[in-house]
Amino acid sequence: MGSSLLFTALNDYRVRAVLIGFEAYLVLFLLLHFLITGSLEALYFAITLVLSGFIWKGIKQVAIMFFPKASLRPHGAQDCHSFPGSGGASKTGMPSGHSTGAALMAVCAIDFIWNRSKVQGTEQKILATVIVSILALLIMLSRIAYHCHTPAQVIAGGSLGIALGFISIAIQSKIRH
Repeated sequence: MGSSLLFTALNDYRVRAVLIGFEAYLVLFLLLHFLITGSLEALYFAITLVLSGFIWKGIKQVAIMFFPKASLRPHGAQDCHSFPGSGGASKTGMPSGHSTGAALMAVCAIDFIWNRSKVQGTEQKILATVIVSILALLIMLSRIAYHCHTPAQVIAGGSLGIALGFISIAIQSKIRH
């Protein structure tokens, strides 16, 4: 009953527009933030998100060659792009790009919250971490709820995003020091 209610809520077009288009909005916001404030942190994050898109698209092409059946989207998948109403779905779904972006954003945001933000106090940092994690999980669940990806494709995308997040943090750490 609870999961059915959650999937019904996720299919609401207003919720869907926020969850699916969140990554594109975030990149635009980060670039604007960089232009206004000169924050290199925002620029690094925006570049990481854009590069992750190229990486998962490349992995998607390799996956379809080696795992053709596992790479296909669920039967009847449609309207699976970043913005609702923008058209049908591509045939390949492995890994989920939205899940990759959501996990990547969560890892980078949590690293920022705990290591470089001005947030004081453990309680506030825990709350921010929980909010970021819930948002990432909702984005991932929405991909299954919209029948755009299988659970395996979402898990693969999330795992890729986590790995890319840690790689990004390591690279940014080397650049800063």
